[in-house]
Amino acid sequence: MCVICVKPKGAIIDTKDIEQMFDQNPHGGGFAVIQKGKVYYEKGFMNVIDLIKSITKFNTPENELVLHCRLATVGEITPELTHPFQLTKNRKKLLSLKGYANTVLFHNGSIFSYKDSDLSDTAELVLLLADLKLKPEKIVKVLKLLDAQKFVLLTSSKIYMIGNFHKYKNLYFSNLTWNYKAYFEPYFARKNTLLI
Repeated sequence: MCVICVKPKGAIIDTKDIEQMFDQNPHGGGFAVIQKGKVYYEKGFMNVIDLIKSITKFNTPENELVLHCRLATVGEITPELTHPFQLTKNRKKLLSLKGYANTVLFHNGSIFSYKDSDLSDTAELVLLLADLKLKPEKIVKVLKLLDAQKFVLLTSSKIYMIGNFHKYKNLYFSNLTWNYKAYFEPYFARKNTLLI
């Protein structure tokens, strides 16, 4: 299913939560942060230790950060198909494992119509969006048309969350299925209320 975690300024992603997200979504990870008026991203982490080592220097209260752990549903399990994807028509840049970009995209969901490609559904979507040459606000409108999908579009100045994100520990998650306690917490809170 994948998971996206959005860390606003003032928050920190706990290392144990990163481990748990990766354990439940073990097909690679990546992250992005706004730096020097650009989006800096790293991806292709196929084990959680390397991901944690690399993300640590950016996982500070001063930074806004987006993390993605992948569970492959469409596309091969390779470092290049981890998220985020730079918004570009250039295939080499699209699959690059780190660098600076104007805009990157993270996705939680599956678009099965792209399964015949050697790319993932998200990579194909990024190529399509780059071809449209839209401003971020218009890209958000297009992404909202893809029902039941969750996206984060990160630009050099703003984080756009598309879809229903859950707040937990001052962070925002595309889903909480990676953390059973958080996932079932609302159910148990309701059940205890009914018993009183």
